[in-house]
Amino acid sequence: MSLSDAFVQFRFWSDEAQLAKTKKDIAAARASNKPVVFILGTPTHRNIGDLAIAKAETAFLKSAIPDCMVARIPLQTVLANKDDILSQLVQPGDSICGIGGGNMGDMYLREEECRRIIMQKFPDNTIVIFPQTIHFSDTGRQEFVKTKAIYAAHRHLTLIAREQVSLGIMQEAFPNNTVLFTPDIVLSLNESAAKRPRDGLLICLRNDEEAKIGDAEKAMIADFSKQHFTAVRHTDTISDDPHFKYRSRDGVVDRKLDEFRSAKLVITDRLHGMVFSAITGTPCIAMASFNHKVTNTYKWLEHLPYVKFCADTAELEALAAQIDLDQTYDYDPAFFNEYWDKIKQAMSASV
Repeated sequence: MSLSDAFVQFRFWSDEAQLAKTKKDIAAARASNKPVVFILGTPTHRNIGDLAIAKAETAFLKSAIPDCMVARIPLQTVLANKDDILSQLVQPGDSICGIGGGNMGDMYLREEECRRIIMQKFPDNTIVIFPQTIHFSDTGRQEFVKTKAIYAAHRHLTLIAREQVSLGIMQEAFPNNTVLFTPDIVLSLNESAAKRPRDGLLICLRNDEEAKIGDAEKAMIADFSKQHFTAVRHTDTISDDPHFKYRSRDGVVDRKLDEFRSAKLVITDRLHGMVFSAITGTPCIAMASFNHKVTNTYKWLEHLPYVKFCADTAELEALAAQIDLDQTYDYDPAFFNEYWDKIKQAMSASV
C-alpha cells in the first residue's frame, strides 16, 4: 500500500471518525462566526452519480455563501440519529440542504424517509432540497400521501425539480412549498479544463431495475462498436472498486470523470453518464432509461454540439456522424447562471 493510499484509508476507515472530524469543523466555524450550512443525507454508497451530486452541492454552496462551512452528514447517520446527534449539530438559523438526485419517491424509501425526518425535526429551519427527479409508482400512493403531508407542514421549504415532468408533479403536489426549476446540480461543475488524449469508445449502460435497453439494442451497439472503434471499454457509474470504503468520495468521482475525459465517444443510458460527458467536454450519445430522467434532463443539454440523444438504436450511425470526434469541446456552466442564481437566492435568504 502506497503512502497516499494509507492516508486515504486512515481518513475514511469509519463513519465515526468522519463524524468526529465534522463536529470539530463545525465547532471551529461557529467559534469564528462563520455560517454553517448542512447537507443532510449525503451518500456513502457506490453510486458515483450520487457522490458527484454531493461534491457539486458542496462546491456550489461554498461559492454561493462566502466563507461558509459545509457540513455533510451521511444518510445512515440521519436515519439512525443516535443520541439525537442531529439536534446536537444543527442550530436554529442554520440552513439545511437535502441531497439532489433521482431518489424522491417510493423506489428509494430510505432517502425519502431521510427528507421526512429532516422536515419534521427542523420545522423552523430553512430547507432547500437540491434538484431532484420525483417518481411515485402506482403502488406507492400511500407513501406519496405521507410525503405530501409532511412537506406541506414545513413553512420554509424549497423544492427544486431538475426536469419538466418533475416540475409539474411538484407544483401540483406541493402547493404550500416553493418549487424551483434548475438543471441537475452536477451541471454546475466545469470539468472540461483538464485535457487528456482521447481514445476509443466508452460504453456505460445500466444493469438494474431502471434499465430499458434490451439484448437486441445491445447487439446493435456492439456492431456499431466493432465497425468504428478498435478500443472499446465498458464502465458504470456504480463503483466496483474493492477498496471503495477506504476512498475519498470526491476522489472516487474525480477518477470516474477522468475515465470519461479519456474517451473519444461515450454511449450511455445513465443520466450521470450523460452529465459526466457534458461537463468533461466528451462526445456522447445518450439513450433512455425506464423513466423520464435521461430524456428530460437531455433538454438542458441540447445546446451542446457534442451530446446527442438517441431515441432508437438504429439512429446510432447518423447521430455519431453529427459529432466531430476530433474536436476539442469546452463546457461552460455559466450558460445556466439564471438558474443557479435562483438556488443562490433561496440559500442567501436564510443566511
